[in-house]
Amino acid sequence: MRILHAIDLLAGRAAAALTSVYRFVYSSRMPCVCLYAPSCSEYAELAWRRFGLAGGMQLVVSRIRRCDGGTWRGVDLPPEIQ
Repeated sequence: MRILHAIDLLAGRAAAALTSVYRFVYSSRMPCVCLYAPSCSEYAELAWRRFGLAGGMQLVVSRIRRCDGGTWRGVDLPPEIQ
């Protein structure tokens, strides 16, 4: 079980690194139209670093589903590890 957890965390860090590349290459050239702070890509990077690939992916999908152009705006950070 510890090995699977370690692999999940490693995969999460790899996903976070790829997200950083995306933000540098693509997102930095686009105008910011985000409803939330941090942006979805920054949120994904934080979630994957904190919770690994599987746990972070659940948070990321939930966040993207909330980003529907509704009226709520503001700070929306991934939860802290307990």
